[in-house]
Amino acid sequence: MRTCKEVAARLSIGLEEPLPLGERMTLRLHMMMCGYCSRYYDQIRALRDLAQGYAAADVPPLGEEQKLSPQAQERISQALSKAQSDSADK
Repeated sequence: MRTCKEVAARLSIGLEEPLPLGERMTLRLHMMMCGYCSRYYDQIRALRDLAQGYAAADVPPLGEEQKLSPQAQERISQALSKAQSDSADK
């Protein structure tokens, strides 16, 4: 029986390249018995899908139009200064 650490490594590899049938069956059997590895696989698969979707979306880099207004920057600066002075008073 493989350890969870070994299974996690092979699951990650299996998302990027095809694994032999026997190994896929071994991994699935382990995940049927191990909720931790099953959840891990669901999480890494979701992350991969999100990353691929983000890359495919062709999101432009932050530009001038996406920066905070000077008023918003000033409000944030004031709030941070107030929080720092409040924590120093305690």
